[in-house]
Amino acid sequence: MRLISKHWHGNLALWVSFWLIGVMPLVLIRVAEPHWFKVLPLDKGWAVPAVLAYAAVVLFVLFPWQAVGVLRSAYKHFEQFGKSHILYSVQAAVIAAGIAAASHGLYTVQRLTGLVDQYRLDSQIDENRPVIQVSDSDKSLLLITGELKFGVTKEVRKALGYALDVKTVVLESGGGQIYEGRGLALLFRENGLNTHVNAECSSSCTTAFIGGVKRSLSTNAKLGFHQYGLDANRPRQASKIYDTESEQVRDAELFLEQGVDASFTDEMFNVESNDMWYPSSERLLGAGVVHVVVSHPRVGGDP
Repeated sequence: MRLISKHWHGNLALWVSFWLIGVMPLVLIRVAEPHWFKVLPLDKGWAVPAVLAYAAVVLFVLFPWQAVGVLRSAYKHFEQFGKSHILYSVQAAVIAAGIAAASHGLYTVQRLTGLVDQYRLDSQIDENRPVIQVSDSDKSLLLITGELKFGVTKEVRKALGYALDVKTVVLESGGGQIYEGRGLALLFRENGLNTHVNAECSSSCTTAFIGGVKRSLSTNAKLGFHQYGLDANRPRQASKIYDTESEQVRDAELFLEQGVDASFTDEMFNVESNDMWYPSSERLLGAGVVHVVVSHPRVGGDP
């Protein structure tokens, strides 16, 4: 407590106030913060308030105490030794540190918000999230198996970031989130990837499939189409937010952009959401949904 009081009143040597009390704690905080965020238990209710409290203490308690003490010490140093350039330098340093502290505080809050959002997103992706992996036997092949849940597009984008040899994505899914199917389609198109189905790809999975530059099926594989419907677990009010008909129009336009005949897009949402339409391979080929049917499972490369 005595040290706190002496610094506040400017009774410490300038070098002690400036370097040991002003600079050193801020450096230690900047070095330690990244490690704190890595181990922050976002699943605990106290985590977010604790970080906000920490940021408030640093910005509105610690830094003002440091700044006032350093400035008072610098002024007393000037009165004793008459070196105005040191006083002005310290004043400029404190102003710069104040701007940096405010900027860092804003960054800390933004980073916390990003971490919380990511945690919530990850929490929505349960243990049954799709399997995303590069084929052990062929590094040009990326396998996506399972329901297309929230966050799968981001996970696939991340996988493609290090799996640079991938040329073909093999889909095996009964569907999932509308937005994720569309997100995957745009991601595949953006990266010039081919798509293939060995067994079944239905509902929103077909939207992901249509993003392929070259699209293929194995013999007996099937694509399933139906109207979009709301998850039974969503509240009834969700029907006012999620316009499934508008989403169907958007995805139909995506199919058209990928070279699919309008006669097919006019038909692909005719079946009710609790049923499924599996067009024949001939129909899919004729409409431009599929470019080729192969007699063996895909192992990557061009169709």
